[in-house]
Amino acid sequence: MLHGLRERAGVTQREIAADLEIDQTFISRIERGKQPAPDRVVRYYGERFGAADLLSSLVDIARENDRQRRKLSPLLIARQARYPLARDAASFVSETPADGTIVPCGMTFTKTWTIRNSGAVAWRKRRVRRVGPTTGPWTLTSSRFSPVPDTEPGGEADISVEIHTPQMETAAVAQWKMVDEDELLYFPTQYSVGLAVYVLVGHSASLS
Repeated sequence: MLHGLRERAGVTQREIAADLEIDQTFISRIERGKQPAPDRVVRYYGERFGAADLLSSLVDIARENDRQRRKLSPLLIARQARYPLARDAASFVSETPADGTIVPCGMTFTKTWTIRNSGAVAWRKRRVRRVGPTTGPWTLTSSRFSPVPDTEPGGEADISVEIHTPQMETAAVAQWKMVDEDELLYFPTQYSVGLAVYVLVGHSASLS
């Protein structure tokens, strides 16, 4: 998501690192989901790239993640401890439409991410779970779960979600994370952003 905003604006990681007086590799890790984004970094992206609502949306998502962790029973907490599996890994390949795309109010579109099974564990019967509310007046509406195709190590999986935009103009963000049949996170300490969609919803927009 942050990566998409920066690239659409034609700004380099080096420029952002210089503005924030931090190392470029730190920015790279944040954009690849390897490192949680500090508030000041998210605020910078929101202000520089005209995505002021991004900060509050990401904070809401983080709070929902925390609520979900607290809701786990002792048994599920013990089961969650088995993840991540040894040598299980994922990497981002591509997405469509790109983050930061302007879409019309009240329309339905499909967001597709392509991710690679970059580890040594075959993916079987996995799915992604929407974090936070799945509907609301200012919210992108979607189903709670979407399937992850069975994928061998080294293979690529296309994960698609049908999304309906709100009727009001807004900047909207939503996030999904890979879970098992008990909704336990496969990567609880990795890929902090997960799979995300960030769109600008406008009455005069048209999604081509």
